[in-house]
Amino acid sequence: MVSNVSPVSFSSVNPQTQSASAASGERRSSGAKVYTAGALAGGVLGTGAGYLTGKVRGDSFIKSKDLEGKILKLCEELEKNNETLKNLNARNAGLEKGYYKSAEEYFSRMIKLVEPKRQEITELMISKVINEVEKPNCFLIYGKNKEYCEAGLDFIKMSLCLGEKVYANEQVLNCDDDLVGALKELRSNYQKTKLYNLLHIRDFDLLINPRTSDDETIGAMKSIMGDCSNRYHTTILFTTTNPEELDDIAMEPHRVESVSFEDIDGSKQEPGFSGVRRRYIETKEKYDVYEKERSVLSERHVKLLTEARQLEAEYSEDIKKVKGMKKRGGLAGAVIGLAAGLGLAALMIKRNKNKQIINGIQAGKKKEVEK
Repeated sequence: MVSNVSPVSFSSVNPQTQSASAASGERRSSGAKVYTAGALAGGVLGTGAGYLTGKVRGDSFIKSKDLEGKILKLCEELEKNNETLKNLNARNAGLEKGYYKSAEEYFSRMIKLVEPKRQEITELMISKVINEVEKPNCFLIYGKNKEYCEAGLDFIKMSLCLGEKVYANEQVLNCDDDLVGALKELRSNYQKTKLYNLLHIRDFDLLINPRTSDDETIGAMKSIMGDCSNRYHTTILFTTTNPEELDDIAMEPHRVESVSFEDIDGSKQEPGFSGVRRRYIETKEKYDVYEKERSVLSERHVKLLTEARQLEAEYSEDIKKVKGMKKRGGLAGAVIGLAAGLGLAALMIKRNKNKQIINGIQAGKKKEVEK
């Protein structure tokens, strides 16, 4: 049995209750709008402020390192270096061609001159370097004509230091140069390249001649000559026209291998040989100076270019870091601004609510007074 209970109609609801409910809904809607506006405003302002802060930090970071300035300076140095190299090549135009022409003429004459002693020189010196057997500490070529003897040393150097297969490095000194310092440098060079060294010392015979050197100097030379190959990976090359005047102990076989050019007569075997060799030496000296300068400038070019590329790579990385600073600054600013906006919105809503409560209280008091 269903009781006869009439459903409650909306018209039966208390008008005051309905009015209060509507007011409460309006307040909630208004509060949500305030929260949303505060969050948006705070987020936008915070993002902008954070981005600007990150930008300032990033710009300061870039400026403090001044990589752009350093790269620009390196580019200027590169330009100057290239201009210097260009001028050097222009000044020496034709020198390389002239050098190779004189070298070709001299080598062809020199080989013919040395031919009678070629096998002996090869067996005592050249083959030992090529086959990596025990090498001479010193190698002497002696004869009446010093120029022909020097040509014999040129044949050794050409055979071991030129061509497709290089078996040794060559260096030339005068007898009054720093011999020990040069030997130490050559030893270091061998450790880097694993190529044996030939050290041609002009007038070295004067250092082991009792007529021109004292006992102390001769003793020092004998010490070097006794272990030069093993200690410094170097064979000393020299010539003399007076082998009988040299110190007997210095000339012992374990120190010096020697070949005689006494029977070489260049005037008959190769007429005009002296003039050909003189032209070769003159052009070689000029070409060696040019090559050294060009090598220094080329190495400097590579060094500057490498440094510039390294700075460029570092600069690119810094730009990425700065972008990260701006992005992180914007995100941080957005979070802080959002929180600040929400807090401000809450404060505004609270103040509005308090104001409504106070207004309500004041309205109630007014009604009581009217009653």
